[in-house]
Amino acid sequence: MAGFDLKLPAGGSQNLYYWLAVGADFETVARINRMVRARGPDRFLSRTAGYWHLWLRTHLPDLEGLSEHVRHHYKLSLLVIRTQVDNAGGIVAANDSDIASEVRDTYSYVWPRDGALVSHVLTLAGHVDLPRRFFEFCARALTAEGYLLHKYNPDGTLASTWLPWYRDGRKELPIQEDETALVLWALWEHFKVFGEVEFIKPLYRPFIRAAADFLADYRDPESGLPKPSWDLWEERYGVHAFTVGTVWAGLTCAANFAEAFGESEQARGYRVAAAEIRRGTDEHL
Repeated sequence: MAGFDLKLPAGGSQNLYYWLAVGADFETVARINRMVRARGPDRFLSRTAGYWHLWLRTHLPDLEGLSEHVRHHYKLSLLVIRTQVDNAGGIVAANDSDIASEVRDTYSYVWPRDGALVSHVLTLAGHVDLPRRFFEFCARALTAEGYLLHKYNPDGTLASTWLPWYRDGRKELPIQEDETALVLWALWEHFKVFGEVEFIKPLYRPFIRAAADFLADYRDPESGLPKPSWDLWEERYGVHAFTVGTVWAGLTCAANFAEAFGESEQARGYRVAAAEIRRGTDEHL
């Protein structure tokens, strides 16, 4: 515990700074503390503010014609999003703790669906590096079978899950298939904007092809629709319109990638699967 005494005149004010020095050993902590004391907290606060103003200006689109209110909230929204993005690529759902007292857990996990939608927003805002790191995160997390699991910790390890591996006497995949499909969609949208061939190439076979092959295979042979998985609210197990739409989009984007890399036969297979999903949707949904 720590305590501080400040003597204030009536109606007066003072500033009080305190800081936490964190390091792997005592010498590191002591060095950081000496540096803050020598330079003063104001200098670090000013430098931090300067960095984030620069970060905003670097990718800021033309906001002319928009009100100051809208411009302010656009910038503020980007800063809020950035606070939820780990430097290693994980985009967490939320770092709030208000639910911890009731459910004994937080939302500080990486749901690939949430990350795909947020990475697309960052792409549209002109950010290259943050979505790129997220896609690399997903590529590392992809299973050997080609699907992404329920959710992950920010360090990439598998997080807690309430989706069962075994139910009603049979095994089932504890997945929400839209999570795998939406990452493919977001990756194609990113490539459309930035065209980074050197970035996409290492992801093409181990991630794009692997995920698309799973989406194409994990379908009911009669209806053509995706097999059952959990809905986006993790409440119902079945065939859901939202999931079906994302799988169709994921396969379509994978076909676009295959064509871009000159694999026409592979692209044709993904487009056939997408067409069968579309047909099954018209017939059954």
